[in-house]
Amino acid sequence: MKKGLMITVAAFSAIYATAQLEWEADFIRLGAHPLQEKMQVEFRYRNPGNQSVEMIRVDSSCGCLVPQKGPRTIAPGESGSITAEFMLRGRSGKQKKHILVTTDRNTQVPYRLDIEVNIPDSYLPSVKRVIWERAEAYESRTVRLTNHYHEPINLIEVLPSIGTLRTELKTVKPGFEYDLIITPDPGVKNLRGFIRLKPEPLSGEHKTRDFKVYVFVR
Repeated sequence: MKKGLMITVAAFSAIYATAQLEWEADFIRLGAHPLQEKMQVEFRYRNPGNQSVEMIRVDSSCGCLVPQKGPRTIAPGESGSITAEFMLRGRSGKQKKHILVTTDRNTQVPYRLDIEVNIPDSYLPSVKRVIWERAEAYESRTVRLTNHYHEPINLIEVLPSIGTLRTELKTVKPGFEYDLIITPDPGVKNLRGFIRLKPEPLSGEHKTRDFKVYVFVR
């Protein structure tokens, strides 16, 4: 009886083992440029068994990570990859996300593919909010913008969100330090706005991440 049970278990294990995917890596660590808006991530796989494997679902842990969708059948010996687009806008620091891949052979325990992306800081303002109180004169305020990335990033345009804010950008150290001078028009009250700072786009990119300094006149 025991011998028969051992044979059955061994046979089942052999069948299960031949119907799995092998992953070149199930964890990927990447570094991004501070101005990148998105990046591509790729996980390569292979079916080393003698049975086809059907990929049923590909899900992600965040709406910012968009994997390719749709079921597919991976024949014995076939290789392929899963790609995903990681949207980086509004994010900084270390980002940890994952993808879950469900096949017809592992419906209860999907494959987990982990991604870690480090998005370094670049320009940080000396103050995040510039505030004028009603009792104060509407004198100009200066915000120092410092690039903490190891490569220069040129600021090329300043865009106030409201027409009653006057701005000037002075270069202190090209690509690394700028002074943003902000002056509200006299008599302005109850103002909430921001100054958008646009950097020079990366080579080959049409869009890039920008920076903001918030302004309040009470």
